[in-house]
Amino acid sequence: MTRDKIEDVFNIFHDGSIEEEYEFKNNSLLLKISCLYLAELVNKDFEYFYIRLSNIKTFSLKPWHRSLDTKAISNISEILNFQLEIKSCDIENNIFNITCLSSYTEDIGGGNLLIDADTINVYDETKKEITLPSLISISKNYWDKLSSR
Repeated sequence: MTRDKIEDVFNIFHDGSIEEEYEFKNNSLLLKISCLYLAELVNKDFEYFYIRLSNIKTFSLKPWHRSLDTKAISNISEILNFQLEIKSCDIENNIFNITCLSSYTEDIGGGNLLIDADTINVYDETKKEITLPSLISISKNYWDKLSSR
């Protein structure tokens, strides 16, 4: 999926968590996204998805510290230690700004995950690729079911 779809994908994974498991090679980052409520619609036994961000130029976290002005963190392992929960994504200055919550420490309640990448691909647990229209359909089905209760 092209760059313009990155915002859509992160917004679909609202309330999903970015797990500590990752793979970085050839300027491509594979992340594990725990999102049970959507994953089980793909397969009742699934709990998560994978996303691959390619040609990454920026991947950093600007944590929200309750009393200090903290510097951005760019080490992937350190960022993923925060156990980030995705809330929303928008674009600021051509950078994807993913608002995240974290309960990793009492002083840091979350942060802004800043990403600049050219493409994103989404996969199920077996690493079978999922297209954006399919992901949108899965999400819509979930929210339609929830609103009909």
